[in-house]
Amino acid sequence: MYNRTDFRSIRPSVRLLLKRRRVFNSYDTGILRNYTNLYRINRSSCRVPVCWWEEYFRKRIINISVAQKRLVTDHEHALRLQAEKTKIANKRASEAEERIKELQQKVKDAEESANKAHATLRSSNMVQLQADVKVLKHQLEQAAHRELLLAKSRDHFRAAVRQLCNQLDKQNAEVEEESGSESESDSESSSPGDESERIRRLEAQKQSLLDTGVYAAKDATIQALNEQIARARDWRT
Repeated sequence: MYNRTDFRSIRPSVRLLLKRRRVFNSYDTGILRNYTNLYRINRSSCRVPVCWWEEYFRKRIINISVAQKRLVTDHEHALRLQAEKTKIANKRASEAEERIKELQQKVKDAEESANKAHATLRSSNMVQLQADVKVLKHQLEQAAHRELLLAKSRDHFRAAVRQLCNQLDKQNAEVEEESGSESESDSESSSPGDESERIRRLEAQKQSLLDTGVYAAKDATIQALNEQIARARDWRT
């Protein structure tokens, strides 16, 4: 029997396939082994045509080479995609770094401006500012105290004027009563000079009440004085 490792008795094309059997799977390797055994057994008696086997393995090699090329192409495409992704990622990272640097510079500028402002405030005359503030507070307190005193004096003045007006009202009522009771008795003895004096006195009283600002021209007291003045003028005429 022939040795399995002796390739000299095998056709050169099959021998080449056996040498390149690393590219085939176990199924293809088994076919090759069966083919070599069949060729060894029948080499002396009759030769089996192996053209279709050669065609099969030739197509198989072509398919494998095409698959390898496809794998290489896919790998190159994947490498290109990875390179593009890496390029985009690097670009975005560089843009982010530039943005971070800009923000850091803005923060630094803001800190410098704040430090300058604080230094300016420290260098200014804070004692003078505090003294001015104290003076203004004292002036405000004095103004509030004066306003309080004015309010109290205004209330006191109003109370005094109200009391005076009440007294005047009482006096007017008494004068009306006296004038009503004595009008008939004094009608014959009164003279035009006395009536003029009485009219002047009533007008002076009316003007004093109006000057106080408490009474208006439509108040009852002023109307009563007007009626008295009118009666006195009618009596004088």
